[in-house]
Amino acid sequence: MTRVARTIVLGLVLAVAAPAAPVFAKAKLLKRSASNVLQAPVDALAIPYTFPETFVHGLYFNKRFSPLEKVVFTPIWGIVYLPACTFVSAAMPAVRFLEGVALMPVGLATVNSDYDWALYQPMPGKRNALIQKKPLYMGGRYCEGFFQ
Repeated sequence: MTRVARTIVLGLVLAVAAPAAPVFAKAKLLKRSASNVLQAPVDALAIPYTFPETFVHGLYFNKRFSPLEKVVFTPIWGIVYLPACTFVSAAMPAVRFLEGVALMPVGLATVNSDYDWALYQPMPGKRNALIQKKPLYMGGRYCEGFFQ
């Protein structure tokens, strides 16, 4: 295909797709499900960092505990925190991805409405994710509440 032909085909595709852009302006559910599908793998890849980092930051950098309490609480928190947070940290990216896949057809069906429904909602807060710039929410620290 020559350069001129490619330019013409690209122009025709853009001309056909341009009027469709306002239709997707209201597609909240479609946007949410697409972001869940795309960002959940990053959550899963960040678990080896966020899981121990939450424990260390929550217990050792917390001013609520004295040095003696930190030494005493380390094995106790380890027994409570490790099984519970392992499950939560592993399950949340999987749930987020599956929800995005399951709601993608619903998002396509309700593309021209304000319909928005989701199980997974990003948690607001300063330390709740590695990346928290709209529309990105990746690397969720799902076990931050253990130390609140």
